[in-house]
Amino acid sequence: MSPLRPILAALVFLALAWGKSYSLERVEQDVYLLPNGLVRVVDVRTWRFDGVFREVFLEIDPRRGGQVRFEEARALDGGPPIRYEVEGNRISLTAGPPDRSGNLPVLAENQRRTFRISYTLSNEVAVAQDAALFDRQVLEPEHAAVGAYLLRLHAPRPVPGLFRVFIFTGRGRIGTLEFDPAQQVATVRLAPVSQNEFVRARVILEAGAFSVRTLNAPRLEQWLQETEEETRGFRERSRQLIDGPSAPAWAWALAVGPLVLPVVLFGLFLRAYARFGREPQTEEVGRYYREPPEEIPPGLVPYVLTQTDPGQSMLGRMIAATLLDWARRGSVELIQRENPGLFGWLGGSETHFRLVSPPEHATPLESEVWRLLRSAAGPDGVLKPSELKQFFRQHPSLLTSLGRRPRAIYEATYGPLLDARSSRVAARWGGWLVGLGFVFFFLALTAGPRLLEAWNGALWVGVLMLSGVLGGLGLLALGFLAFGSLSRWMPDKLLKAKRWQAYRNFLADFSQMERAPAEHFKMWDYHFVYAAALGVAERYLRNLRQVAQQRPEMVALPRWIPGSSLGQASTALASSEMLQQISRMTGGLEQIARNLESLERALRPSSSGSSGGFGGSSRGGSSGGGGSSGAR
Repeated sequence: MSPLRPILAALVFLALAWGKSYSLERVEQDVYLLPNGLVRVVDVRTWRFDGVFREVFLEIDPRRGGQVRFEEARALDGGPPIRYEVEGNRISLTAGPPDRSGNLPVLAENQRRTFRISYTLSNEVAVAQDAALFDRQVLEPEHAAVGAYLLRLHAPRPVPGLFRVFIFTGRGRIGTLEFDPAQQVATVRLAPVSQNEFVRARVILEAGAFSVRTLNAPRLEQWLQETEEETRGFRERSRQLIDGPSAPAWAWALAVGPLVLPVVLFGLFLRAYARFGREPQTEEVGRYYREPPEEIPPGLVPYVLTQTDPGQSMLGRMIAATLLDWARRGSVELIQRENPGLFGWLGGSETHFRLVSPPEHATPLESEVWRLLRSAAGPDGVLKPSELKQFFRQHPSLLTSLGRRPRAIYEATYGPLLDARSSRVAARWGGWLVGLGFVFFFLALTAGPRLLEAWNGALWVGVLMLSGVLGGLGLLALGFLAFGSLSRWMPDKLLKAKRWQAYRNFLADFSQMERAPAEHFKMWDYHFVYAAALGVAERYLRNLRQVAQQRPEMVALPRWIPGSSLGQASTALASSEMLQQISRMTGGLEQIARNLESLERALRPSSSGSSGGFGGSSRGGSSGGGGSSGAR
């Protein structure tokens, strides 16, 4: 033990006797892990002094064999300048030298003051072959009560791979841990921190971030195992600490309440489902249906198959089916192009689309898509898949607005898909349940720690926090279930949706294609457009290719496919060439859909690769350093 610690205790006792007190309103520490293995700390503290104080000090205990080198200390509050003096591992801040009687001048009197102290530590980072470890009590175990604590851990460089931070406190506090987008700074917030409660940081990160090595062996698995074992030990100690006096009955009733409420609401939800969510009875459709159930533009088909609006996820299929339909109607010309790739790699055939003339009797959606594609096409009026992808990159808002249009246009033209009353009930139930779930989470994570502090870590408070989290999860799950299950189809739209699915099964099943009448193959291109809209274009082409090999006289080449004869009956060889052309064309359309899907993925936020956590109470035996601070 440092010889100054008994002196500090005596000074605290005398300060209380004289009616003096002090606290730390805020502590803000920046810990920089330098590439050479040193650690630089910038410590900014705001003190609240009640009474007359003449000195503030900070004592740092480095790891065994390490050293501390103080660099500077200064006031940040605009008050009188300070003077600092270093003795070994201790730095003291005063307002000036002592007078002839040995008394120090007044540093603060019934006021708030902010000081900044910076220092460098050695021998604090262990760097092995596969990882580096920094483990230290960054907030010393002897200090005044802290109102708010902020710790920023700076890695030597961005480390998007391995950057794990674990925070342990003397009283098992729950705070927040965030990483910056560059994955170089981890920020920890705690409020409050009790008197003499240490804060320990255990950081495991990539060894490549450092230019030195202190261990010539791998250590990552060992360090991770040690961290896991410590965490289990902390949980056990926390459990032992909270096994104290029994809580009153009302406390346990409150603790299990968040779990009972979702059960009660689930019973009410079942009643609401029986009244509003059951689907209407329709006639039996069977597994197969040979014709489109309704005459609608192919681009609308992906938006009438499900209760939920697929939005942007079906834009690629919608545009592909619309282009095929326009090609069949003569508004678009398909052009086959060979893509040589890069040095002969990644090449292949690609389909371009010449926009000949606007489609006749165009629907509102077709007119909107035509204008969009015309804007994306080059000056020659030829649309390439790469141009469409680039266009959406430059106009991302169009992707969102266009994704909402097909469903709305269908319902405005052909009537609503879902029962309006059940949709209102689903929105009301789902909204309330999801909102209540988030309230449970918020209370469990904000009010819970304060209750835990107020009740000295009582077990029922921990149960309350756990049941609040679990109850919140149950309410969220029930809310999202309400959004999807309380809505129901309009009877006629449900019947058509079933028929669309049965029609899709027919186009994808070769055994059914074999038994199809001759009229089907005279208009196979009409069915092929809907197969593209239903997402079974390639399977339909394979089925058609097999039928053509068996009965080539039944298959005719439509004139809108490049290289085909003008609709007359073809030989088996011609049918094979025709099918190859369709396959290449389908590949081009699928490439457009993939481009749109990749663009949508690119607009989504990326997930962080860093991790961390908060531990429970700890003695800090394996951590480095420590120290003390105070004022007199």
